[in-house]
Amino acid sequence: MTRPASTPSRLSLLLLVLAGPLAAQQDVQVLPRGVPPPDLLGLAALPKITALSPRDTLIFADRTLVGQGPAPAGVGDTVGQLIHAVVPASLTGTTKGELIEYLVPSSYKPAKSVPLLVAWHGFGTSAANVSEQSTLDEECEARGWAYLSVTGIDDKLFGSLPAQQNVAAAIAWLQAKINIDPERIWMVGFSMGAGCVTSFAARHRDPDGLVIAAVGLVSGSFDWTQTWHLDPAARVWLENPWNFGATPAASPFAYQRCSGLYHDPASYPPTPGTHLDQMAMAQNLHATPAWVTWDTGDTLAYLPAQSTRLVDLLEGVGGTVQSQPVSGTTNPDTGAPATHSWAVLDEDALCDFLAQHVAQRRPQTLVAQVDERRPATWLTLEPAAANSFAWARGVSDATGDVLALSDVSGAARLLVAPWATAPWSLSLAAPAAGSPLLGVTGTGTPAGWARQGGAPVTAFDFEPGGDGLLLPAGAAATWEVHARAWDAGLSLLPDPAPPGAAIQLDVDAPPGTAVAWILGGIASAEIPLGTSHLLLVAPSPPFVIVPVPLDAAGDAQGSTWLSHDASLSGAWILLQAALQGPGGRLTGTSNAFRFDVQ
Repeated sequence: MTRPASTPSRLSLLLLVLAGPLAAQQDVQVLPRGVPPPDLLGLAALPKITALSPRDTLIFADRTLVGQGPAPAGVGDTVGQLIHAVVPASLTGTTKGELIEYLVPSSYKPAKSVPLLVAWHGFGTSAANVSEQSTLDEECEARGWAYLSVTGIDDKLFGSLPAQQNVAAAIAWLQAKINIDPERIWMVGFSMGAGCVTSFAARHRDPDGLVIAAVGLVSGSFDWTQTWHLDPAARVWLENPWNFGATPAASPFAYQRCSGLYHDPASYPPTPGTHLDQMAMAQNLHATPAWVTWDTGDTLAYLPAQSTRLVDLLEGVGGTVQSQPVSGTTNPDTGAPATHSWAVLDEDALCDFLAQHVAQRRPQTLVAQVDERRPATWLTLEPAAANSFAWARGVSDATGDVLALSDVSGAARLLVAPWATAPWSLSLAAPAAGSPLLGVTGTGTPAGWARQGGAPVTAFDFEPGGDGLLLPAGAAATWEVHARAWDAGLSLLPDPAPPGAAIQLDVDAPPGTAVAWILGGIASAEIPLGTSHLLLVAPSPPFVIVPVPLDAAGDAQGSTWLSHDASLSGAWILLQAALQGPGGRLTGTSNAFRFDVQ
């Protein structure tokens, strides 16, 4: 079955009219079908396909056209009412628009949310080709799902960071246009697109944002370093600045951070090389069910081993994987061999698989690998160095009040986000190297203080308005973390500071607070002040109390100098403010702040 390349039908035009005010408001350019897509980047053109063109390279195999096969039961030839459009650069933030094709199912009712299937094309094709070569759009119409096919800026971008930003913007645009169920957003990709989908899902694990519920990966290519080594014809595009900007030898991290798998480049040739699983971003899909299908006789001979390796990797980290190797795939229209094509996919079976899964935003078992500071389910990781990964594992109980981290490497900071009522039990096995900070963030009531061995923890940092309570994690430890919404913020900068440094004090209290009494000492205790306030600095010698007058807004900024005495190096002072309002009454306490001298 083929779809005529023609202008939209009358019903499609009616849908455009109904959607007109929103489309105009968001400045989306609707394109008639059959019109060539705009050339957004001007990348080098692909060679023309001839009868003698090889089928064992990425640039030719991904452009092999196949028929759609039979449509889903009960669906005619003209279902779907596909709309071809460009999401403008003003909405993507990359300076480039995003060419999309989308479908709102005919059964759609605004009061009821619908799932969304996002499709990513293979190399050298674009958003419109998915509906021309598969029945995914028709499956969506038959099932009452929304359908969105993306380009990723250009048909020759391998899921680079700008390409992923454009795709995220296209999803956000459609979410603003219709009522999409955020727990049932699925992604499907073919060949290069399967690798792009793997990377996108692995890099979008923010439990408060976009999380992909399940993925379908067809004849996937998952390692761009391997593509560079084994498919020289693709190098001109891989080294383009909109992709990775250089060779893998010159810029290895650019390739690694956008790949699902990674092979040691020193092992090429031979094919397929040595896997380095701890540098494989696909580990993040431990909680993202995956349907993986490929033809064992793929004309790109190195790809079946990648699908097999991906399945093994996901199963090894506890993922849900449906492995579907096939053989002898043919074009359903002509009967010709099509072992690297959309014809490999059983669309109906894939959609049945996707329909079973919703987003797992806070799985009890966590594997997190990040290429920059970002949330990964209930953990935010920050790499210790630029152009490097941070990595950690974790487990939690079902309620989210017991969280344990282990196998930490390459991290400067780890922030957990419990989803239970405090107190939380937080533990960390000794990290592989360094002394990262471990903290609690993303909770309804922020973490305010912690106990260890029954006593308040004094070795901590507190960042008002930032990451909150941070605990030094140079060794294995367990903390009992308590929530506390402090009445005011107290900070000193720089922290730590060398002897002789200029120090800036900042107090941010509610308007009407007259004075902040700054208490400084070296001991801690839990001292209730009235019925709702807590003092953690123990007023036992040696200690000081200094009054700081506040302005009408309840704020104060002041500066002083730290002594030049070198003997102060390594010392710390625990500081906290008790707030005094009109009439001398106690109105609150600030966070405790540990100030360190370098």
